[in-house]
Amino acid sequence: MTALAVTLVVLFTAWMAWRGYRRGAAGTLLGWLPFVAAGAVLVLGLWLAWVAITYFVLLATVALLAAVATLILCFWAIRSARRRAAPRAGDSPPYGRFRSSLRALNRLLGAALGLLAASILSLSLALLGSTVSFAYSLASLRQSTPEAPAATPAWVGRLGRACAAAADVATFGVLDHVPRLGAYARELRALVTILNAPPDRLRRLAEKHGLTTLAGLPEVQAALNDQAYLDLVVRVAEGRLTAIKSLAAHPTTRALLASPHLRRLTATLTPSELARDLAPHPGA
Repeated sequence: MTALAVTLVVLFTAWMAWRGYRRGAAGTLLGWLPFVAAGAVLVLGLWLAWVAITYFVLLATVALLAAVATLILCFWAIRSARRRAAPRAGDSPPYGRFRSSLRALNRLLGAALGLLAASILSLSLALLGSTVSFAYSLASLRQSTPEAPAATPAWVGRLGRACAAAADVATFGVLDHVPRLGAYARELRALVTILNAPPDRLRRLAEKHGLTTLAGLPEVQAALNDQAYLDLVVRVAEGRLTAIKSLAAHPTTRALLASPHLRRLTATLTPSELARDLAPHPGA
C-alpha cells in the first residue's frame, strides 16, 4: 500500500504540474477562484452558525447551499468571460520576443502553482487517512483489556504507513520553501506522525508531557462522570449535527474551555514538539 500511495502522489503531482504549465499561472488562479470563493462562503457561514449555536443546523445547511451556489455561479461567470475573450476567426495576435518570454514565464509559474496545489491536496488526504487509522487504533485500544488485548486490523497499520509516506512526498522540496505555509505544512506532517504512532509510544508521550494528569482535573472528572455528556460526545462523533448545539452549550464544555490548565497546555504544545519526542533516540 505504501508503494501505491507514493506512486499515486507522484503521478498526481506530475499531472497537476503539467496542467498548471498548460493553463499558465493566470488560468490556474482563475480556475481556483470558484473553490476559494465557495470555501470562504462556507467558512463564514459555519462561523455564523457557531456564533448563533441555537440555529446551528439551519445556518450550517444554508451555508452549504450558499457555497454550492457560489461555486456554480463562479464557474458560469468564468465560462462566460472566456467565451467573450476568445479570439475570433481572422484575428492575428502580435507575436514578439517579449510576449513569448511572458508566455513562457506564465507557464512556468502555472507549473509551480500546480505543484503547490498537488502538495497541499496530497498532504490533506494523508492527514485524513491518518485520522481514520488513528480512530480505528483508538477503538481497538478501548476494547482491549490486560488479559485480552485487542488486535488492530492489519490494514490500519498499512494505511498509516502509506499516509506517512504520502505526507513525506507531499512536503518534499515544495511546501518547505513557501513562507509561512512551510511552517504549517511541517506541523501537519508532524500531526500525521503522531496519529500513526504506536499506542505504547503515545502512552509514554502522554506521560512525559503530563497529559495523563489531565484526568485528575475537576473539569475533566466532571466530564468523564457525566454519562449524558459522554453520550452527546458520541452522538457528535457519529456525525449527528443536532447534538452539536447541546454539546456546545453544555456547562461541562464551557468549564473545559475555561480551564486555565487546559488552555495553557494547548497553547504551549505543538505537533512538531510532540513528534520530536516520538522519534527514537540514538542507542535506545
